[in-house]
Amino acid sequence: MASGKCTCSRRSRSVLLFLSLLLVPVLTGPALPPPCVTHCAEISIGKLERLLVEGDVILRYGNGFWSPLCRDVSSREKRFSHAGIVVSGHDGLGVIHASGGEFTGSGAVSHEPLEAFLASAIDYSVYRIDNERVSGKRIAGNAAALIGRPFDRAFDLDDGGRRMYCTELVRDAVNNAAGFTVIGTTSVHGTAIVAPDDCYAHALFRKVADKTTFQGTGG
Repeated sequence: MASGKCTCSRRSRSVLLFLSLLLVPVLTGPALPPPCVTHCAEISIGKLERLLVEGDVILRYGNGFWSPLCRDVSSREKRFSHAGIVVSGHDGLGVIHASGGEFTGSGAVSHEPLEAFLASAIDYSVYRIDNERVSGKRIAGNAAALIGRPFDRAFDLDDGGRRMYCTELVRDAVNNAAGFTVIGTTSVHGTAIVAPDDCYAHALFRKVADKTTFQGTGG
């Protein structure tokens, strides 16, 4: 029988407390409507793959404990909680992203199939930089070079990239490929955070796929 006591380390608890306190003022705003509960696994992955290319930025809203907090740090569109970069491989398209355990913060940058990335998602959308001088393959290569990098549970953009959180990975992969700032940051209580909506706010981004595109479709 569970004791009911938290088994997180003191370090993990302090980081999670910091994140929750950081986002409290955001959560005190107007209540948001509940998201659609239809999971993205119900759409055709094959049909989606035909629309995507390497270097696309994919965002999702998940069903994890921290998903609402991560979503609500966005200042423009409070819709997504996680992000990654689309890459291609022998087995089809995949996603490179940084993730950590909900109550431990332990994790790393990793690759997983597109279908697995969207399996528990409630909502998602995909964006592409509409500029021939910004190579999608280079964006994907930059993301791939970060595989194995530890997850940044402190959300610290000043650690020289030694650790990464999901939107930080997207920012660095895209900006380094472009050679200029495409993805910026959002200030929360004076702390710079790469919010989910920062990952597609620039005018160069265009939407190439969205969950609503596939609602009610099959095959």
